[in-house]
Amino acid sequence: MTDFNSNAFDDENGIGGLSGIEFIEFSAVSDTDFANLRKDFELLGFACVGRHRSKDVQLFRQGGINLILNREPSSFAHSFGTVHGVSVCALALRVNDAQRFHDFAVRQGAQDFSDRIGPGEATIPAIRTVSGRLLYLVDEQAVGISPLDNDFLLVEASGMVNTLTAVDHISQTVGRGETKKWVRFYSRCFGLHVVEHNNIVDPKGYTLSTVVADNERKIQFCLNEPVDDGTDCQRFLKENFGEGIQHIAFSTDDIFGFLDNANSVGLTILPIPYGYYDNLIAEGYARDLVSQLGRYNVMIDSEGGGRFLHAYVESLNGRIFFEIVERKNHHGFGRHDVTARLMAQEGVVTLRPSRVTPPAMPDIAETSIDGSTTLVGVLGDPTWHLRMPEIIGHWLALHGFNTVCVPLPVAADNLAAFISATRALKNLVGYIVALPHKQAVLPLLDEISPRAQRIGAVNVVRREADGRLVGDMVDGPGFVKGWTSLGGEVAGAKAWIIGAGSAGRAIAYASAEAGLRSVWIEDLVPDRAHHLVDALRVAYPDLAARVGRPPNPETVDIAVNATDHGMDLDDVPPFDPAVLRPGSWVAETILMPETTELLALAERHGCRLFPGRRMVECQIGDYARHFRWKD
Repeated sequence: MTDFNSNAFDDENGIGGLSGIEFIEFSAVSDTDFANLRKDFELLGFACVGRHRSKDVQLFRQGGINLILNREPSSFAHSFGTVHGVSVCALALRVNDAQRFHDFAVRQGAQDFSDRIGPGEATIPAIRTVSGRLLYLVDEQAVGISPLDNDFLLVEASGMVNTLTAVDHISQTVGRGETKKWVRFYSRCFGLHVVEHNNIVDPKGYTLSTVVADNERKIQFCLNEPVDDGTDCQRFLKENFGEGIQHIAFSTDDIFGFLDNANSVGLTILPIPYGYYDNLIAEGYARDLVSQLGRYNVMIDSEGGGRFLHAYVESLNGRIFFEIVERKNHHGFGRHDVTARLMAQEGVVTLRPSRVTPPAMPDIAETSIDGSTTLVGVLGDPTWHLRMPEIIGHWLALHGFNTVCVPLPVAADNLAAFISATRALKNLVGYIVALPHKQAVLPLLDEISPRAQRIGAVNVVRREADGRLVGDMVDGPGFVKGWTSLGGEVAGAKAWIIGAGSAGRAIAYASAEAGLRSVWIEDLVPDRAHHLVDALRVAYPDLAARVGRPPNPETVDIAVNATDHGMDLDDVPPFDPAVLRPGSWVAETILMPETTELLALAERHGCRLFPGRRMVECQIGDYARHFRWKD
């Protein structure tokens, strides 16, 4: 097996020695494209520091970043630009042995490339990528020295700033079904590996985003694949006449200092809707920080620890846009900010995805199912709308488990036979139970937790080595953890829960256990609501539990939709958030669409949002413990 953890080049055991992006080369065929790109570079603080010795090519530099603007008529760049318009026609990776890297890549199936060499110009090994763009390989030089210095007549740039320091990451848009091809190319030729794999919600659908990087994260490519027509990525593919680099992120140690300088020379930063910053306050960010972020149109992500600050430039070239990032012990890419950014670029205020069926997460890694692969399922009927296989599958992939997660569509009249058959399936870890089986599965199991007994439903089942089946219910803990993670306070809060089914009961019990002060339970079946309220009063005498809709909804701290109303975009929300006070919470248990009509209305009313996905993400640890994947 190829070992990509080596720090030195090794023909037999893989490759290492990647140290960054040496340069990015842009093609500008028309005078307008050339002028717009040059203006973009200058507004970002890049200075023209050299002109090629024999070609119509200019070199721009800032910090450790080199940008090449190529308008040479008889060149690969000109041909590439004629087809694709203003575009990135080539990249250069900085490596410890360029020729050996080149030879290794060719042996892995990459296509060699050579071009006309001008007088005094250095020969740089190069290959074609799978889309035809060039990838140069440049030997690492001493600090402050670039091999480009040999090819260009350098000039002193007056007033040159060095606020931007390096290329943080590059996002390239790939065709449908082509992500695996690119992962294979970067993995085989350069040892890059997948570090993230997500579904991104676009105002017009979905985009699959896969990040590949080297071990030290010095080179990071975000591969974005459109799932739906009308998405930002799909439009780029049409306008670009194929795959290409769509956006480039530059790093800085002081994003606010950079923006102060850049704004003074006319750089325009993409304005982010105010609702984004209201949500940050709801999530627990300090108001002073959020105020500063809003003034500069900077976004923030702290998921997983540290901070990722980033802002997007409104570029003049109309095709490629730029991002400014500041990292503080954070390795993400602002996954939860992507939708807000796309909405801002589209001028969309409220997100309503055009589809309710989430895309399946493709198998982009080059692993294969073998005889020791274990199985976990998501049991329901129907299963087409479920996002659990994607979410659990992503978690398993990131944690290195040789386990697959698949939907298990089982009709109610076949449930008993199915449960019995799973006892004999030796490689079955267990299954997550979705509607409509959460209650029906209960008597078919060998053991259930006290929590599941009290609620009268199960949402996770583990198969023991002897075939015994053990069930638990973790919807409630996931809700409490999710709300707390967003900045909510359960202890002493007043809640209104719509729906007294399994999800509503789980949420009510877990919230009461966490110190909920009072709760109103509303259900279309009044007896079900009465039964839950009576049980809560017995279990938690200090909890003020009542049936029905609160007479004054403005007094509640959180309203929870624990029904399935909202899965269809035509569904009428179970209540009007306008009856709540601004600043109160509205929670969904629905995963798809991520932004339901209820949440959209609540956002416009000024409520804080608790989407269903956050509740599920906060259950993963409980699933993992039940399946004994973790302690």
